[in-house]
Amino acid sequence: MASVLKRGGFWYAKWTDATGKRCRERIEASSKAQAKALADELEVEARRHRNLARRARNGLPPRPEDLTGTFADLCTWWLDHRCPEASRSGERQRLGKYVVSKPVGALPLAALGSPHLDELLHNAESAGASAASVNKLRSVLHTVFSKAKKAGRWVGENPVASTERRKVARRRSTPAPGGGSGRVAFALRRSTLDRHASRRAVRVAQERRRFGVRDDHRPTLTRARHYQGWARRPDPDRGAAAAHPQVPGRARARLARLPRG
Repeated sequence: MASVLKRGGFWYAKWTDATGKRCRERIEASSKAQAKALADELEVEARRHRNLARRARNGLPPRPEDLTGTFADLCTWWLDHRCPEASRSGERQRLGKYVVSKPVGALPLAALGSPHLDELLHNAESAGASAASVNKLRSVLHTVFSKAKKAGRWVGENPVASTERRKVARRRSTPAPGGGSGRVAFALRRSTLDRHASRRAVRVAQERRRFGVRDDHRPTLTRARHYQGWARRPDPDRGAAAAHPQVPGRARARLARLPRG
């Protein structure tokens, strides 16, 4: 049991630490009642550490009431040790705005639950945050508690999992020129891409024929004929291809030995 005594105008607290050893330490107090309250807090903290060590020795996880620190401390720990470097600045600003600077950030983890987080999200929504921003904040908080649970800084279920996800309005598709629907606009874009692809296929096929390279890509040429009405011509003479001045001498000799047709 904790006790206090006064020596030379200073108050001293005596309590049993986590290892079972009796300790005495000078404390800052102006009265005996204040000194006794501080000594009791030291005793309770030491008892909590003893219980944690006992549960760990027996393979038992810590209990929610054994958690230390506040909600803001947990978010700060995640920012410093688990948040990716690329997004740390933005997440620090987000959590500082909605958690660290708010009264909910001062709540001890032992008293924190899903109702507090649900109220936090509702307050952010009432302050003018969009549904997408609230969902992003919810996702970040879910990550904070998931990482904290793996690191032993949180026990039990993730309190963010039971909060409600906001519905985000779907964006309307941009109408096509002339008042067409989204499907018409998609069809126009698709036809444009197909037209460019078919033109490129024709150019590639013509270049391959120019140098006498045999083309085995039948589906590509068939698609080119479908879109451009281009008819496949017979392969040019290998001798003419081999004699082309832009083909190097070694390549001309190799092309001349290829079978025709």
